Amino acid sequence: MKPSTTSDNLSIVEAVLHCLAYFDIFKHPLKVGEVLDFLSVTSDRNEVQKAIAHLLEQGTIEQNEEFFSIRKSQIDITLRQTAEAKALDMMDHAIYYGKKIGGFPFVEGVMISGSLSKGVLHEDADYDFFLIIKNNKLWVSKLILKLYKLLFLGNSYEYFCINYLISDDALEIKEKNVFTATELLTAIPVSCKASLFSDLKTANAWVSEYLPNKNWRTYTEHISDKNRLARLLQGLLNNPFGSLIDRLIMTLTIMRNKIKYRKLADKSIFNIAFKSTRSESKVHPNNTQKTVLETHKEKISYL
Repeated sequence: MKPSTTSDNLSIVEAVLHCLAYFDIFKHPLKVGEVLDFLSVTSDRNEVQKAIAHLLEQGTIEQNEEFFSIRKSQIDITLRQTAEAKALDMMDHAIYYGKKIGGFPFVEGVMISGSLSKGVLHEDADYDFFLIIKNNKLWVSKLILKLYKLLFLGNSYEYFCINYLISDDALEIKEKNVFTATELLTAIPVSCKASLFSDLKTANAWVSEYLPNKNWRTYTEHISDKNRLARLLQGLLNNPFGSLIDRLIMTLTIMRNKIKYRKLADKSIFNIAFKSTRSESKVHPNNTQKTVLETHKEKISYL
């Protein structure tokens, strides 16, 4: 029996295909429960299993052990299994670095993002962190973090990749789509006040419009201690002078990025990939979000 159709006229079958197509971009096959989690329509496990059975019968998708993917996508499940094992092995190490970042000046919240937050860590992957910073101090905080990475980690991104920061007074993510919804709902909080994480969820309640079956992570509060130097820097810069310095750092960073990435002729692409405002900093030279969304749209058109 073919599964039902949802109220927005997208059938469960179509939604399952769209979901598998999205993760096909990352060569990431899904289990039944994961398909349900990342489905774009409200459903339940029974309906998803019916849809998967229907698609298997049609030959549109394929199964390898407990994993499902688009037919002929040539996904090697051993790569996911290896990446899962590495993620499990390295998670405590990533949490350690996340809590360490939480001790830096003006850092209010730290969450693990990227592939590790999806439960996988491939051989060449970094620890990606999504940070919430005290308002009017985002660029000061980012500069301090970059200086630490340069001086003590040899400028390595392996354990200290901080490409996305937002301010604690502007928690709503402006770009609302399946990519940003997925990143928010899979982010793993490691250092922040429980009230701040709750505010983040409230500000981004829109994610349920894209992933209605996926819940936010549960979180037991942990707040990283600020050491003496961090408290000293906060005391020196938590004032109008510090805010002025913050604005200057932002201006210089924008100028630098415009020179370094001048080949990005499309201004709208530059403004998304290198978003730089008083309340948000993003550095994605490959413009991952745009690439993923366009690739997903293209894959859907061929299904």
